[in-house]
Amino acid sequence: MFAFEPSEYMRWPRLLGALFYMALDLYLLSLLVRVIRASTYRSKVLEEEFVLRAFEGSGRRLLGGDQGQSQRPEAETILFFFPLEPAVLVYSLGVGATSIVLLWSVCHTGLTSGGWALLLPDSPSSIFWMEIFMYAVSAPLALLAAASIVARRQLDFSLGSEESSSDDLLVAKRCAGLMLTFFVACAFRFSLCVPVTGMALATQDTCGLYLFGLQTTSLDKRMLRAGTPLQCTASEAGILLVALITLLLDAALIVGVLSLWQRYRVGGDVISKSHALFGKGYSVDAAAADPPYAVAMASAY
Repeated sequence: MFAFEPSEYMRWPRLLGALFYMALDLYLLSLLVRVIRASTYRSKVLEEEFVLRAFEGSGRRLLGGDQGQSQRPEAETILFFFPLEPAVLVYSLGVGATSIVLLWSVCHTGLTSGGWALLLPDSPSSIFWMEIFMYAVSAPLALLAAASIVARRQLDFSLGSEESSSDDLLVAKRCAGLMLTFFVACAFRFSLCVPVTGMALATQDTCGLYLFGLQTTSLDKRMLRAGTPLQCTASEAGILLVALITLLLDAALIVGVLSLWQRYRVGGDVISKSHALFGKGYSVDAAAADPPYAVAMASAY
C-alpha cells in the first residue's frame, strides 16, 4: 500500500494503526494460548504419571524432577536434525546478533535491511522507523531468551540432587516467561518483516513488481494493456527464492520456540509438585523407600 502512494503521503498514522492492530492481535493470541493450556489438563496427566512412576519404584528420580526419557518425550524433539533446545539457543543468538548489526546499519547508513530478501542490493529505507523499532525490540529479548536457555539447562542438571532448592521453581518460571516473551517478539518481528520485505522489493522494482503495480492502479486502463508482463531475471529469481526459503525457515524456528516454551512450562509444573511435597516434610529418600506413601502425598496434593 505504501509503495504506490504519492511522495507527500504521511505514513506514520498508518504505521501506528498497524502497530496497534498487531498488539491487539497478540493480546488475543495470548488469551487463546491460555484457553488451550486450560483445556489440555496437563496437570492431571502429570499427576497420573507421577502415581504410576511411584508404584514402579522410581520415586527418587521423579520427586527430584527427572521424569526419565519415556516420560519426557519433549527432550527428544528434533528441529532440523538438531535437538530442540540447542537449535533454539543458536536461533536466539543469531536473531540477537543480526538485530544488533542491522540496527547499527540502518541507523548509520539509512539503508534498508531488506527483511527476508537477504540478497537484495542496498537501497534507502522507506519505513525507517519501523525497522529501527523491530530490531531494537528483537535484540535484547533474543539475548535474554538465550540466557534463559542456558539457565534452564543448568537447572536440569541440579534437579534431583542435594543442590535443588525452592529457588529452582522461581528460576524455571522465569525461564518459561522469558521464552514466551521471546516467542511473542518473534511473532511480532515476523509480521513486521512483511512490509519491510515488500517495500524493499518494490523499491528495487524486483521482477517489475513496482511498475506492474502502478499500471494496475492507474485509472487509464490503456496503460495496463500497453504495459509489459512480469519478468524476472536470474538474479531476481534468486532473490525471491532466498527470501521465500528464509521466510519458511524463520517460521519453522518460531514454531520451535513455541515448542520449547511448552516444554519449559511442563517442566515448571513438575518442579512445583516436587517442591510442594518437600515442603510437607517428605524427602526424596523417603519417597524412594516408600512409594505407596509418595502416591498418597501426590494424591493429596
